[in-house]
Amino acid sequence: MLDSGRRAELTEQLYNRNATFVKKGIQAFLKRFVGLKKVSPIWRNEVREIDIGNVHGVNHCMKNYLINIIPHSCGNPCGKKRKATCPHPCPILCHPGPCPPCGAMKTDIKCWSHGNPIAIRCGETNLSCKNPCKKLLSCGIHSCSLECHDGECKPCDKIRTIQCYCGKSQNNTTCNQNQEDSFSCGEICDQTLCCGNHHCKMICHPPHDYNASESAVLG
Repeated sequence: MLDSGRRAELTEQLYNRNATFVKKGIQAFLKRFVGLKKVSPIWRNEVREIDIGNVHGVNHCMKNYLINIIPHSCGNPCGKKRKATCPHPCPILCHPGPCPPCGAMKTDIKCWSHGNPIAIRCGETNLSCKNPCKKLLSCGIHSCSLECHDGECKPCDKIRTIQCYCGKSQNNTTCNQNQEDSFSCGEICDQTLCCGNHHCKMICHPPHDYNASESAVLG
């Protein structure tokens, strides 16, 4: 432990002496303990090379005087809490700058589409199991082909062919269009009536009793 006088002296030297940035030292630390490839400007602003003998052994909180550890680190696990959604304290040694993302795994999480258990890293918000959704779409015919996703499925975009009432014409439409299974083409129906001798003269129409049509045609 340092006495208060020596501690104050070292503190003044640390923050008042002219110094240059310790770029290579910080990069080595990040590579070893944090896994980052680039040095943030914040680190370069806060950490400087101080040429005052053994003062590198003094940690950030000025509690201990240790050699052969991260500069200004007490050598103990950091233990800081991350964001509110993460219950795991930072496990790496006392360090400058922000804590790295939590690497703990959660295995009690269920995916969006199927409710199947999945394993994700703490703090992740993507709950997709990567499998096709396969929920039945609102058309009632086709299933969702998208990857497991959050929220409602998109309207069905499958193409289906529908035929007019009299059978002369066809239309292609998408399932998400709330269209009936058939339509009127606007042409004369020309279906053979029940008498077998006459043809319907009405405009293409939904199926009904052709005897009625015969009555309408013959009067």
